[in-house]
Amino acid sequence: MLSKICNAIKRLLRREDKFVGRDENGNSYYESSKGKRWVMYSSVSEPTTVPPQWHIWLHYTDNVVPVNNKKRKVKHTPNLTGVGDSVKISGVDVGSITGVSLDKATYVARIDMCISKDIKLPIDSSALITSSGVVGSKFVNISPGSDIKLILHGGKIEYTQAEANMGGIMDRILGMFTK
Repeated sequence: MLSKICNAIKRLLRREDKFVGRDENGNSYYESSKGKRWVMYSSVSEPTTVPPQWHIWLHYTDNVVPVNNKKRKVKHTPNLTGVGDSVKISGVDVGSITGVSLDKATYVARIDMCISKDIKLPIDSSALITSSGVVGSKFVNISPGSDIKLILHGGKIEYTQAEANMGGIMDRILGMFTK
């Protein structure tokens, strides 16, 4: 079995792929002439040893090869999976989500919403991605602030967060009992 693995590695090394870099864990990264990207792990084949900046490059999210000594700092909006189309205040529909995109410069998720014209939101309002029940559909719940200044048309809500998902909570609870 070990000889088969060694032969497979030798075949990989004979490829005419271009070496593009090495991360702080010693993993080597290559790109073929056809644009296929791959990693040669330094020891055990363990995907969790791939740093985030190289993961982004491997999956074609960014075409810039990471520089090893520079780490990207990205404001993260977790758990956008399953966001529905409702925007609510106090449980009442006041609008809808018109688009979800990724800011390619900052890698921060952006949710575009269309909110009823008669709703005036203070600039200190906050938005929470939440769900109706344990397994219900997701929506954006807006909590109006108390500031006198209002968010203008085309403005943005500065205070945002995502509710913890039930699956992640259950994994942590079950993990406590298995240790």
